[in-house]
Amino acid sequence: MSSATDPAQAILAMVNWLGLIVMPVMAALFLAIGVYRYSKGESMERSVIGVMVAISISGITRLAALLRSPAVREARVDQIRNTAPP
Repeated sequence: MSSATDPAQAILAMVNWLGLIVMPVMAALFLAIGVYRYSKGESMERSVIGVMVAISISGITRLAALLRSPAVREARVDQIRNTAPP
């Protein structure tokens, strides 16, 4: 049984927080900055790159959390068992 003091659960919670909350909010802020700069006639390439990086990090962290989940791990073990030679 895992508890709040379990390091694996703490890391998973941090990854979930990063992937679900922090990076999408940062992407929205970068998008707002880009729109503001565009309205002032300035270049917005840095903001667009920031949006892409934030969304990419969000996706990668969510993928890492998914691959770490017990259901995926059990599915991989079952797949290995089914493909093993008799």
